[in-house]
Amino acid sequence: ILNNATIENARNAISTRGADTNAVYEHTGGIIQATNTTFRNNRRAAEFLEYENHYGSNVTDNTSRFTRCTFTVDDDNLFASNGTSFLEHVSLWKVRGVKFNGCDFRNETTGSSTRGAGILSIEAGFTAKRVCPQLSNSDPCGCYNSGSDTVRRCSFTGFSEAVHAANTLGAYDITLDNCDFAYNTAGVSLYAADNARVSFCDFALGDSLSVLGLQLSRSSGFTVEGNTFHKHSKHYPYPTGILCDSTGTAENIIRLNSFTGLYTACNAVGTNGAIPRVSPSGLQYQCNSYNGNTYDIFVSSSSLVRPYQGSSSQGADNTFTGTLTSSLYPSSGTLGYYDST
Repeated sequence: ILNNATIENARNAISTRGADTNAVYEHTGGIIQATNTTFRNNRRAAEFLEYENHYGSNVTDNTSRFTRCTFTVDDDNLFASNGTSFLEHVSLWKVRGVKFNGCDFRNETTGSSTRGAGILSIEAGFTAKRVCPQLSNSDPCGCYNSGSDTVRRCSFTGFSEAVHAANTLGAYDITLDNCDFAYNTAGVSLYAADNARVSFCDFALGDSLSVLGLQLSRSSGFTVEGNTFHKHSKHYPYPTGILCDSTGTAENIIRLNSFTGLYTACNAVGTNGAIPRVSPSGLQYQCNSYNGNTYDIFVSSSSLVRPYQGSSSQGADNTFTGTLTSSLYPSSGTLGYYDST
């Protein structure tokens, strides 16, 4: 339990394991609860290793949580002098439900081509969201404009991949809600991470680092809604908002997001839909707002999405404004598109 603490210049600031040596793990599992704590210039701030929390016959969430904590590395570190480099702030392996509430993750180093990750999750589940004490984090949040604004969103700044999650062997819940991503080569990369939720997040793209906002690769059953993807710099001309790569033939929907000033707002590669048009299924884009992008919805060559976007009874109802090259690529003659407005 850490309150208003600081841990700095450690190889592993905290690890949930016991060991005779650094190479031999005697046992794994532990609870970390940190509030208003700073983790500075650590090779890794927190390392979670395999543990399942049981309540009777049920497996429940880990009770570890971080609230209003700051994870940061800067040029005043001891990495080079110790023959090592920054890995990630938090690594998760085979744990469920670790919570990050209103935390800042930063890489403020200069001149480094390998910038690590904020959260690296392998076969694990976690939640990163804003903290809103007045309503116990419920929505709508009553903290805004209350005279003393106590809302704090999670933020991720300056990483190669701000969040990397891969769940090829099991089902783990991942939620990113009300988070801010800026100056990351990739904001969120999800691999085989089914049923993830990414909602009401802000992705600032377009500087020399920020190339991709959200990647969904071989992931299905996701909820992606209410997010904002926008270009904040003229330095990098080709940022992509959302890349869907082989998400399968299930009825996945990307909805109610806003895309502004990007090269490709939504890009689909691989199989993201079923070929038969008699009973169509697959990835759909619904009720999104596209503003001033070069390509709004781009389906790469030999790739698939749902062959009909929307239906005669319920339109896809995206809005396209100021498109530079194409709103639908390939054109709507190849990709069936319905609009109820």
